[in-house]
Amino acid sequence: MDSLLANFVRPEGSDLWAFYLSAGLWAVILSFVWVMARWLRRSSNDEGHRGL
Repeated sequence: MDSLLANFVRPEGSDLWAFYLSAGLWAVILSFVWVMARWLRRSSNDEGHRGL
């Protein structure tokens, strides 16, 4: 378990591409969720608070 954690924190060799791939995938997913949340919040606010 400790070696797996060490490989995850400091990837080497063949694990490096998997580490960057997973990091990039998480970045894309989180940014997509953030954009969708902002868009949904903005659209709901536009309906109820046009005067503000």
